[in-house]
Amino acid sequence: MSKHTPGPWIAHKRHIAAANGGIGLAVVHVNDDIVDAQTTDANAALIAAAPDLLSAARKALAAWTGDGPPIVLDELRAAIAKAEGETITEAGRAAL
Repeated sequence: MSKHTPGPWIAHKRHIAAANGGIGLAVVHVNDDIVDAQTTDANAALIAAAPDLLSAARKALAAWTGDGPPIVLDELRAAIAKAEGETITEAGRAAL
């Protein structure tokens, strides 16, 4: 997978842009008969937060001290892999 556009990103209603240059990245649009504008705007905000969420997940995984349920590690690894365009099989999770 190629590298994503680095953040920070900002969401303004249904439009997502790179804050470091204002270059439009995407317009989030779903048939308004199916999904209302408020949901579409919320999706845009979530997408705009993606680079920050990925960074936080990587830091949390690196800072893991062994306390807490191990399932959280699996979820972090899976989320990071998904964001990076990879997949993790159940057998592969143990190897990470």
